[in-house]
Amino acid sequence: MSFFAGHWREGRGGALALGAHHGLYCVGCCWGLMTIQLSLGVMSLPLMVAVAIVILLEKVWRLGLVVANASGAVAIAAGAYLMLKNLPF
Repeated sequence: MSFFAGHWREGRGGALALGAHHGLYCVGCCWGLMTIQLSLGVMSLPLMVAVAIVILLEKVWRLGLVVANASGAVAIAAGAYLMLKNLPF
């Protein structure tokens, strides 16, 4: 709520500016998870929902930083595993 209170402007133009600013903030903080969510959504709706829940927890839970660090570590480990799994040796 502090984001909205700090960036509030009156009128339709203010609402549009607030929405655009908040949208850019969301993309800036969660672009990696949004990319994962897009690629998983093509393959698995339950996995896409799980990533959406992780994004929600990062943004609203008081331990969001812990969730962010853990999800980042898991994403890096999964990416490394997929790269190493496909090496020809």
